Amino acid sequence: MNNQPKNNPQDDEVASIIKTLTQALRGKNPELVKKFIAWGLQQIPADKLQQAIQEWTDPAPILFNHFKLNHPAIRPLARTLFRMYWNEIEEHLTDARKIYDILTQRQDLKPILDTPRARAYLNWLTKRFYDTLYDWVWQS
Repeated sequence: MNNQPKNNPQDDEVASIIKTLTQALRGKNPELVKKFIAWGLQQIPADKLQQAIQEWTDPAPILFNHFKLNHPAIRPLARTLFRMYWNEIEEHLTDARKIYDILTQRQDLKPILDTPRARAYLNWLTKRFYDTLYDWVWQS
């Protein structure tokens, strides 16, 4: 009879995030931020993007929760990594056009984003997320 406790899937997820952050901290790769942002944006389902635009959704709480950025074991690693790559992060999150260009690599997103409301949302979103992330990364 095995008396070992069963692994909690949440613990496995936290361990995986910690491993990824630790590997990223080993050496600076200027393309890492661009690749990560592109990967993340490409995961957004078209219907969810359209809904976010219609409802003017702030994705910061969703992303912080998804990546467990406030977990006590993840937060210091993530903050260190974000500080290390801050220039690259800032380069993307202060330019809604770059985010638009990444998103519209998917042809199904282009018609959703080519509206005045979507453009306004994307401009608001990049500023909002930049401000949120800046406060989180640089607060003492």
